[in-house]
Amino acid sequence: MPLSTDRTPWEILALLRFFLAFVVLSGHLTWYPDASGGWVETFDDFGGKAAVIGFLLISGFSMSASLERAEKGFYIRRFLRIYPLYFSAVLLSLLVEAATHGHVQIGAFSVDGEKSSAALGNLFFLQAFFVKPLQFDGPLWSLAIEVFYYLLAPFFRRAEPGRLLALMSLSLLCYLLPRHADWVLFYGAVIKSNALDYLWCWLLGFRLWRERSLSTIIFALLGAAAVRFGPYTPEPFAIVTFLATLAALLFGDRIAFPRRLSGVATYLGEFSYPLYVFHFPAMIMGYALIGLESPEALLAVALATALLSLHAIDRGLMRRRLVPLLLGGSGERAYVPFSATGVHSTCSMRSAPLASMTSRSKPSAIPLAGGIWASAARKSSSTG
Repeated sequence: MPLSTDRTPWEILALLRFFLAFVVLSGHLTWYPDASGGWVETFDDFGGKAAVIGFLLISGFSMSASLERAEKGFYIRRFLRIYPLYFSAVLLSLLVEAATHGHVQIGAFSVDGEKSSAALGNLFFLQAFFVKPLQFDGPLWSLAIEVFYYLLAPFFRRAEPGRLLALMSLSLLCYLLPRHADWVLFYGAVIKSNALDYLWCWLLGFRLWRERSLSTIIFALLGAAAVRFGPYTPEPFAIVTFLATLAALLFGDRIAFPRRLSGVATYLGEFSYPLYVFHFPAMIMGYALIGLESPEALLAVALATALLSLHAIDRGLMRRRLVPLLLGGSGERAYVPFSATGVHSTCSMRSAPLASMTSRSKPSAIPLAGGIWASAARKSSSTG
């Protein structure tokens, strides 16, 4: 039986999503020459790829809850919650790209602009499927596969548990395959399919909302083993990131969250999405156009940009103008912002995007999951 929404730990998940977003941001901060060591390295040790998996676990869980409450209107709810900020982030990345003439060198990392067709494709969530992700906002690659999962979510809800488990197993196998792009064409296509590689963790969260069968728990343990021993999560605390997310989904309903902290958790959960989609171009803007170099200054630019976007676009333009226009009635009634409290009433927690991170175990130039090319590892010594 699905969980009861009034027992679901939305506040805990909201705080966890903010933490995962901060892990992603810290990983990208390690690209900057003056941002090595200290608190940046500490948060990066929790692993960007592990944060990707954690985000998808929560996403699948919350989308299953949304469908359980009301399948009708599911797609429009997803669109209204994701696209306005997404569109604004794409626009900001294109403006930063134009201002820097399409090239920025950040330490050992080179960021180069894409063709105009890539920008058009990104507007329709086609990145990583038919066009390359925008290099000036590489983390947006993840929105394409999330939207892909949203499109399939109603079908997953009707699928037999055995078939979902088989699909999850296939996805986990593809996730663990060696990355040899020079092998046969079909193999190269499989290993480059992020939508297939990450489906296992999204479906795991999707199933955890509906049932906690022995097969689901065993698969969760296999997922933990993949994170612990797999080649793409070498960071020392990556397994902690995965297990913390899994524990929140499994046992969070047994925790009495302090009522006085509910508002803080709600806001940070709401803030995590704009922080994710805006931090990358905002930090490039601060570094290349303003001349900021310290991690604290770059972090401040990222936070300020995300804060402005949240209040001007999400809470201002959407809630007060566009949603009442599209759905009718008062904006306050028609539009429920992403929050722990909002999920209690709508069961539609907005899932946070993912992050493309470089593996510190590979010092040579490698393609990241989102298509961003990087060179040189952050550390010369082993961290694990």
